[in-house]
Amino acid sequence: GCPLRCTYCRYGHLRIKTTFLDAAEVSRRVRTLMDRGAREIRLVDPVFNANPAFQAILDSLCKLNRTGQLRFFAEVQADLLTPDQIHGLSLAGFSELEVGVQSLDPLVLQKIRRPVRFASLESNLRLMINEGIQVTIDLMYGLPGQTVQEVRRSLQWAWGFKGANVQCLQTLLVPGTDLRAERKHWRMQSDDRPPYGVRSTSTLS
Repeated sequence: GCPLRCTYCRYGHLRIKTTFLDAAEVSRRVRTLMDRGAREIRLVDPVFNANPAFQAILDSLCKLNRTGQLRFFAEVQADLLTPDQIHGLSLAGFSELEVGVQSLDPLVLQKIRRPVRFASLESNLRLMINEGIQVTIDLMYGLPGQTVQEVRRSLQWAWGFKGANVQCLQTLLVPGTDLRAERKHWRMQSDDRPPYGVRSTSTLS
């Protein structure tokens, strides 16, 4: 599950209750993969640092991966990380982190129920890059209320982080999402077939 309730996403509908693995279980599974020769582990979790045991997990991974045998990938809510946690991610072997930003426009983010603290987001992105972590910044186009100028401004902002990868992803009107239910209000036109990509909105041709 996911603690966020973004209007374009189905996580909140498919699994309302969010559950977590504790640090001991994460450590056990990683140890098993290490013993089988794994070199890279991708943690499939929409917000890795939402786990209440996040710090304990980091500490256990640092101990397990002292030799640097493993490289980890995860998606994080970057604005909620502390500098010590970012350093811990690097020590544990997280060579790549993906950060969903979606838009720089506070009104657009409010419409999609995506909270972001921009001051800490920017400083934490720089800290992650300085730690040698490959950062991927996710943006979206076709969100409600979004204009082409805003998309351009968001891209220029993301390109300002030297060394970061930037993904600009088409908004999808996935069946069962709140955004699809609101499509008439935002005059959203989308493909009739999966993945239901948005083609235009009331503010974006």
